[in-house]
Amino acid sequence: MDVRKMAYQLGVRNRILNPFRGECAGRFDQFLRRHSEKLAIRKPTGTSYARAKGFNCENVGKFYDLLEAQYKQFNYPPDRVEC
Repeated sequence: MDVRKMAYQLGVRNRILNPFRGECAGRFDQFLRRHSEKLAIRKPTGTSYARAKGFNCENVGKFYDLLEAQYKQFNYPPDRVEC
């Protein structure tokens, strides 16, 4: 319910037209049904030992150093940054 309320508030704050009634967004299962051609619930898979071992402070620091260098070199605007 908290996520549904936050989704509603985000839409209102950004002036996005929405079909929400009350002060919360619709149910997630209905959202999945409407967007089934692009979204699906998948079962999680385990993380390999090598991948888990590689996720350490030193490697994460190197990644962010490289990322910062790329941002400085190409001067990406905030709307070009994706997760």
